[in-house]
Amino acid sequence: MAFHGVIPCTAWCRYQKLNEKRWPGFDVKLAAMRARSRARVRQFVEVVRPLKRDSPELATGSFEWPRHCDGWDPEQCPEIKLVLSLMPHFAEPDGCMYGVRDAKTDELMHKPWRVVATDGRVCTHIRRRCDGGHVHAKDPGGKAAEGSGNYTRLFAWGLVRGHAPSTSRSVKIAEPKGISAGYLPLTPMDVDDWAPPPECTPCSQVLTMMGTVHCQCGHPSP
Repeated sequence: MAFHGVIPCTAWCRYQKLNEKRWPGFDVKLAAMRARSRARVRQFVEVVRPLKRDSPELATGSFEWPRHCDGWDPEQCPEIKLVLSLMPHFAEPDGCMYGVRDAKTDELMHKPWRVVATDGRVCTHIRRRCDGGHVHAKDPGGKAAEGSGNYTRLFAWGLVRGHAPSTSRSVKIAEPKGISAGYLPLTPMDVDDWAPPPECTPCSQVLTMMGTVHCQCGHPSP
């Protein structure tokens, strides 16, 4: 059994500091937004904590937020300490290496993520960092930034593959086929001893389930 938590990061975006200075009374609205976000984090912890305690070998959990959002600061979001205590392993992949693109310009977006997990194997499959070999979309905002909250199929595949060993050793998950220009192919660094045999077909059911959970957590979904 695997759980992946993705809570909208809007309340913790660093641009909110500018909004506080620009719009009178915005601090009250922001405080309410953050209170709702913190409540969702607590709910996620309430789901994962008993599973890790009672079935540590059968259940894994992970949680993602943008790498530089203020939600990772325990002084601003005390509940994140609960998440980190349950999930000591982390990875900091860059979305550009998983095909995250600006919907208008089709340029790759940097999209620095941070993922924490109960099991280190989850993180081994989502460790790609920007190689500096391409141009990033410049300061995307609005719909472009919102759209970047959608996981590409390749990133979702990495998450599913990382969780799979803890859920069932018999699960076979292969690299998505027919990847469009919006997705990048795998490199040798993504291959390890657990790589599935070439005759495996993509596990579309698992990917669909991940997308459903992604949406139910309140995040945009493709």
